[in-house]
Amino acid sequence: MSTRPVVRPTLLVCVVLFVAAVGPRIAASLLLSSTTTYVDERRYLRWSKDLVQGRSSWMDHTKPPLYAGFLAAVSVGFGEGVVPARIAQSLAAGAASILIFFIGTRLFSHTAGLIASAIFALHPVQIYLTTLLYPQSLFTLFVCGSVLLALQTMPSLSALRGFVLGVATGAGTLCVEILLVLLPTVALWILLRKNGDRGGLKALFLVNMLLGATCAMAPWAYRNYRMTGNLFPHTAFVFGTFWETHSRGTTVKMMTFGATDEYGAEHKREWHTVTRKAEALSPSDATAFYLREAWKNMRKEPLRLVYLTAGKFAYFFWPYPEPVTNSRFNTPKHRAISAALCLPLLILAIYGALAAWRRVPDSRLLVFLILLYAFGYSLFHVNFRYRLPLDPLIWVLSAYGLGHCVSWWRGRSGTKALPLLVRQWRRRGGTDR
Repeated sequence: MSTRPVVRPTLLVCVVLFVAAVGPRIAASLLLSSTTTYVDERRYLRWSKDLVQGRSSWMDHTKPPLYAGFLAAVSVGFGEGVVPARIAQSLAAGAASILIFFIGTRLFSHTAGLIASAIFALHPVQIYLTTLLYPQSLFTLFVCGSVLLALQTMPSLSALRGFVLGVATGAGTLCVEILLVLLPTVALWILLRKNGDRGGLKALFLVNMLLGATCAMAPWAYRNYRMTGNLFPHTAFVFGTFWETHSRGTTVKMMTFGATDEYGAEHKREWHTVTRKAEALSPSDATAFYLREAWKNMRKEPLRLVYLTAGKFAYFFWPYPEPVTNSRFNTPKHRAISAALCLPLLILAIYGALAAWRRVPDSRLLVFLILLYAFGYSLFHVNFRYRLPLDPLIWVLSAYGLGHCVSWWRGRSGTKALPLLVRQWRRRGGTDR
């Protein structure tokens, strides 16, 4: 099967993409520098100070550590405060915009990569996200980098590349745990991809990928073991959330977009009872306790499990979301603007995914990752900002869908009086698949 190599852009293209992403984000960071931080933001700032001063923090065992380490490094290198951290996140977004261009170019065309990168650079919601101290901003860079690495492993299936991809995936899980879904995603993609009789290479590649991910996560797990005497995953908080989403009295509304004010009396009573028992246990015992309680409720109400999962999966892609935080942007007007910016891109992405399914088999990696990523969060808690690192992959598919729409309209109208970008779409590879 022929493969499409990554087109190496000129230095000018890289600079333009970087500046287009970084400029608006730095401007927004400076304009919103006087805004107050939110609860989670203050927790990450306190945790980063603890890391700099060598103190232990309760968040060591409840949240992945990489984002706090990122904030600590920024504070050491450029000074403490919200603005330096936001500027550092803006620079990371600039790097992500270049990776998005590479992904679009590798899969489809130079033009598709430019369009997807431009959407990421200028999308208001993504710009606003950079002004918030949440790990999803940095995590976007890990998602894009890991996907590009996975695409570059084909068709060689090199064991070394598999190990490097595993290390990148494991490092990304230390920022946000959900990147672990990349392991089964790549496995599914490779097994379904037609590479001839290469079963041995596929198996070796996947084993090396798993080994690389283990090596990346092992140091933090060992550090926690030295400090607590318990061997447990790098975050225990996620298992408490898993129990909470399957506890009695939980509804889809409770577990979507942080609607904690919707919690009912039955849910609150069970939450207090279970959490008090878990707090008296070690992290590893608390993890097992949460899993037992969740499984107990799931066995009693299996149909409710299907209802909750399906409802949260739909909310994950909802084009009219609750805001990232309860801020001054939490108004019907701002939410309507967000929907207007989101819905057309989602429609184009669905069309692009269907159009590319047979023409561009490697695009299935994006489709599998988007679906498994959403399903993974649907088993836990869904928040609008959780989808934002996934949006660039959706926009790559949107760019391809846009190319097909443009080609259809161009062929139907027969006009040549189109903008330069549209007239040259075919020549630049917009619909060459």
